[in-house]
Amino acid sequence: MRTLFLAFCIAFTGCQAATPANSNKDTVVTPDESGKSEVQRIYEENTGYRDSVTRQVLRDALSYAAAHSKEEQYIHQLLTPVQNGDTLRTSLSYGHLFDQARTHLYVKSTTGNSRFEILEQVYLFDRNDFRLMASDTIWMDNFVGDSIGDVNGDKLKDYMLITYASSGCCLRNDYTVYRYDPRTGGFGDTYHFINPDFFPDEKIIRGVEYGHPGEVPLYKLRWDDTIVLPVEYIYRDPENKKQFIRTKVERYPPDRKSGEILKKVPAEYLHIQGYDWFMLES
Repeated sequence: MRTLFLAFCIAFTGCQAATPANSNKDTVVTPDESGKSEVQRIYEENTGYRDSVTRQVLRDALSYAAAHSKEEQYIHQLLTPVQNGDTLRTSLSYGHLFDQARTHLYVKSTTGNSRFEILEQVYLFDRNDFRLMASDTIWMDNFVGDSIGDVNGDKLKDYMLITYASSGCCLRNDYTVYRYDPRTGGFGDTYHFINPDFFPDEKIIRGVEYGHPGEVPLYKLRWDDTIVLPVEYIYRDPENKKQFIRTKVERYPPDRKSGEILKKVPAEYLHIQGYDWFMLES
């Protein structure tokens, strides 16, 4: 399995998620008698508008969700007009997102304006109330996508955010994984992985670490329930570019005495996303 499917990249990345049959049309938040929306007034009257805008957008989102909480599932978008013709877009996804026994609401919105940050929140709908279970604010230029799917092979759907830092020397796909906990309807441990590919059927993660080609290793990690254990690292041989060194320890240069010399990279790594970076000639 390659990286997980992007489930919620509706409003900001141009991707299309599967839309339920009862998906609703976009809702434009209407202005009051003054011809201005509440968010528009905040823009014009409050120089420190970002936090105020965020609170108002979330109030609008939760108000809509509460009014439609009896629906089984939906994907919806709120469009909030602001100054200079700008529009804040807030995406709502509602239903059995992680667990058939529980209902969740996923909210994604810009904050401040469409050139600042992306706010992502997950709520559990429980006893006629929305309980916040996870919240992240990501600079828009760093945001890549988000995903729901089984990461560690326990047959439960987990929540993942994908970012790519705007500065850095090397390949830097950063994955933040929230492990779903069915006992609470929330999330347990949080994990960070760099340039990973997930193989839940094997309970394995393969990827390439952060670093320059020729020095950076491929890695393999193994899930032991909720614990991630290192399995191996594979380096380019600093003394012979035609061969590789497999070690149990992440360290450059790799120890030739304790490591295993390989004439080629094992087939299990050939199709991961970071392989081309690993093989790039420095």
